[in-house]
Amino acid sequence: MSSTFKVENGDVVISSMSGRPIMVSSKAKLRQEIKEMLTIEILPSGFGTNLDALIGSIPNRLFTITILLERQIRKSLDVLKAIKIKRRSTHTTDEMISKIAQISVVPAKTDQTLYTFKVDVTTEDGGSQSVNGTLRS
Repeated sequence: MSSTFKVENGDVVISSMSGRPIMVSSKAKLRQEIKEMLTIEILPSGFGTNLDALIGSIPNRLFTITILLERQIRKSLDVLKAIKIKRRSTHTTDEMISKIAQISVVPAKTDQTLYTFKVDVTTEDGGSQSVNGTLRS
């Protein structure tokens, strides 16, 4: 099983009791990895989505934006899945992505520059993880 520092709002979470970083593993680690992937530039490994730059670089056409965002999210999830497969021996089945169950990007009804997204993955142990958020063009 692998573990990493717990991160909230871009900061490592420190235990008030021990003064040491709090660690996450299993499902919490997978969820954190997906959140990180959605918020960073694309790294040389392909991990990351660069969604904020993508939104700002294309015309504000509903269909174009939603399709491009969904494609970029799927591509990066495939990279995350491949990275985990290469290091399978260090991950438990509840950290391994078995399939991408759903990716949806929907424009807000009241604000044409706001999009909500939802990402659902199924893990190898049959569980699921869901991450959602908002993006503004």
